Amino acid sequence: MLADLSTYSLRDFLLFDAAIYRDLFGQVNAGHWPLAAIGIALAVALLAVRRRASFAGLGLFVLLAAAFASAAVVFFFGPYETINWASVYPGWAFVAEAVLFVQAAVALAAFGRRAPMQAQLRPDGGWPAIAVVLYALFGHPLAGLAFGRGPEALEWFALAPSPTALAALGLLALWPSRWRFLLAVIPVAWLLLDAATLGGLDMTGESWLLLVSTILSAGILVMPKRKAGAAATGPGANTAPQPAAKPASDRTTDRRGRQGRRGSGRRPTAAGLLPTDRVQ
Repeated sequence: MLADLSTYSLRDFLLFDAAIYRDLFGQVNAGHWPLAAIGIALAVALLAVRRRASFAGLGLFVLLAAAFASAAVVFFFGPYETINWASVYPGWAFVAEAVLFVQAAVALAAFGRRAPMQAQLRPDGGWPAIAVVLYALFGHPLAGLAFGRGPEALEWFALAPSPTALAALGLLALWPSRWRFLLAVIPVAWLLLDAATLGGLDMTGESWLLLVSTILSAGILVMPKRKAGAAATGPGANTAPQPAAKPASDRTTDRRGRQGRRGSGRRPTAAGLLPTDRVQ
């Protein structure tokens, strides 16, 4: 029996082909396109003001929660369920991810912390993370044109799961909290599953592109934070050794010694300058 199973490939377990899979996104776009346009516009606007507006970070978290919930409803619980009964499982995973983002936003607001993107951009991962978000919003959808997709079947943020998951990884990379690793589990798991699905459908180019994008995004997410004071050791920094400060006890001893030297020797008297020590 095991020998028989070894003759099967992932393609044999899929109940649809590449044309049907691509058509799913055409159906989603036709029925819910305004959601993608609104989501992309809000994401770009919040990213643009993230350093000046205190609400930008929380707004991005809420937007991600809405995007994951939207992708679950319009894709996993929509056309995809009609051709793949197992789509409900990643669908509920996306719902759980939306709940996690809501909880993260509520916790940050309740504890009075600053918004996760506000003045807390990781200095070593800021622009690469922004590049991941922009790729998810624009690069990933438009890359489908190079692989033969029609404009109506492109994958867009807040409608299709993969660009939504990629955008989440990019935005989480801007958050210095360790909780970002927990929130990244579901997006990474889906991206790997989708890459495998595309490979099983003989959509090799799209599969490899998605896999590479996932690996790069995850790598940016786990980049270590720059240690405090690291900027002082950069190029042009003053690295000349500085003299060590004397301990307080040494300074006290020096001060007393100077006072003793000033008080020794002769001192003035009413009769003039006389020795301070009398001869007995």
